[in-house]
Amino acid sequence: MMALRSSNSSSPSHRRWIQQFRLIHIRSRANRQCRNETKVG
Repeated sequence: MMALRSSNSSSPSHRRWIQQFRLIHIRSRANRQCRNETKVG
């Protein structure tokens, strides 16, 4: 992953893909936390 990022760091499309991946990852983590909270509550 690091090699891919270093090789394609200049391409805007790759940067957009990284932003999308990070956003989806954060959203999935938030959903998991909410699910755990509702399960505990």
